[in-house]
Amino acid sequence: MENPEAPCFVIAPIGSPASAIRLRSDRILAQVIEPAVSQFNYKPFRADQVPAPGLITSEIIWHIANDPLVVADLTGHNPNVFYELALRHAVRKPVVQLIRAGESIPFDTAALGTIQVDDSDDERLKSASAELAEAIRGIHAARFRPETPVSVALRNWVFATAPGLVPRGVFESLIVNFAELTFLLEHDDDNGDFTIHRDVASMLSYILEDLDSISNALGLLSVSEQLPYWKSISATIRGEKR
Repeated sequence: MENPEAPCFVIAPIGSPASAIRLRSDRILAQVIEPAVSQFNYKPFRADQVPAPGLITSEIIWHIANDPLVVADLTGHNPNVFYELALRHAVRKPVVQLIRAGESIPFDTAALGTIQVDDSDDERLKSASAELAEAIRGIHAARFRPETPVSVALRNWVFATAPGLVPRGVFESLIVNFAELTFLLEHDDDNGDFTIHRDVASMLSYILEDLDSISNALGLLSVSEQLPYWKSISATIRGEKR
């Protein structure tokens, strides 16, 4: 059975029907974005193509926050585009930026790198599509970790403060996952059912996510400041008094 296409939300200036903005946006979607993302089994769509009924803004924000890939066209410096792009930056998920060749890239978004799209002819659009595909290939590469101006700033703001201000929920989640993993390992299935191993593997994936958050936090602290955290976690798992 073929895998279903994953959604790829496209942040872009849309304009009114038949306007120059709409016609260009349609062309970029059809000739640059769609050919590139389809190679990786993504289905691209813009805000005006969201099919669900209800409050459209909520649907758009949901896709911005949850879709596995977002492509953002910064052409024309549209304020809605930058609002939506900021939301994507805040959730620290993969996003590739495009802009019409020759237009300036605002300072706050320049650090991520932006594909220059020359829309003067179809061959140049094809070249931009190939560049977009290469960017997506890089996103799919092992150990890729999205970084955005927002994620970097927030991490420095939160985790560069005193150790006690590192979010408690991160540690509590780690403790709960380790406790459950310990239980699974200590209560092996006597019937030889391998379901236990799938459960352990699933739990390990959650733990690794938490460890990633921990390492981001503690990486900005000295070794001597790290030790109390790990001792506290270890003691809690063993049921010892902190």
